[in-house]
Amino acid sequence: MALRRNVIALFATAALGFAADTRVDPQTYLNDVKYLASDQLKGRATGTPELDKAAHFIAGKFKSFGLKPVAGSYFQTFEVTTGSHIGDKTAFAYTMPDGVHHALKLKDDFQVVGASASGSFDGPVVF
Repeated sequence: MALRRNVIALFATAALGFAADTRVDPQTYLNDVKYLASDQLKGRATGTPELDKAAHFIAGKFKSFGLKPVAGSYFQTFEVTTGSHIGDKTAFAYTMPDGVHHALKLKDDFQVVGASASGSFDGPVVF
């Protein structure tokens, strides 16, 4: 019976410890969001010093929360497409099952993502 109480006490203490670690102070959270969205970080565009500043800020938060870095770092590299533009052949059209064809107008009916690659697609839409 004593072992059972000790195990229960251990789990209860651990649960309290984890609960204490998961509390988020609303004001601190708001301050962090305001900083990351501030004019000081100028939108955090890819490749800018402001993005690096935001990344280091977030890494510092991760460290303060006790999160462990992956492979020795809070930073991982990845490829990003930048500088893309809308081409002359950019189009979006579809045909309904009843055979009615619809061609959408760029900027009025659809918009492309500026960081997307080029390509085409022909196939059914699945919902």
